[in-house]
Amino acid sequence: MKKVFQGDIFSVWQWDQELYDGSTKVFEKVQRTDAAFIIGVLPDKRILLIWDEQPDREGALGPAGGKVEEGENPIDAAAREFLEETGYKATTIEPWISFAPYGKMIFTIHCFIGKGAEKVSEPSLEAGERITPRFFTFDEFIALGQEETLRSTHLRIILLEAQLDSKKKDILYQQLYG
Repeated sequence: MKKVFQGDIFSVWQWDQELYDGSTKVFEKVQRTDAAFIIGVLPDKRILLIWDEQPDREGALGPAGGKVEEGENPIDAAAREFLEETGYKATTIEPWISFAPYGKMIFTIHCFIGKGAEKVSEPSLEAGERITPRFFTFDEFIALGQEETLRSTHLRIILLEAQLDSKKKDILYQQLYG
């Protein structure tokens, strides 16, 4: 495998791959830095997500978070991004789900639940970020599974499953509040 491009976030790799008929073809994969996110849970049980606008795309709803910096572990990255983007700090951060969303892109998204989230400062946004905190009750959060502006397809599926299956809804409730 040969690296043919290195950017700030992405690198591109190419290699010769033998095909089933014995011929070869150049294959490619993109690799990027991992990402880490927090779904904030406030003491009053409201759930904190963000509305995130950036110059290169439409606004989207999702958990606060971003890339894991070199030498940083995912939980520290999630806590840092949560504080920077919302001004909130969680008293406990629990691992929730991790997944690799794409076959041709190598990276992992780590999602955490930040319990006891309280505002401790004003957000510290980068020049290319326009972020607005959004607060939801548990039922409103579950309903977001049908919201097309919810950025994470993986999260939408979890929320839709919770809408359809009372056991999965109970499990999600326990994960958030238990």
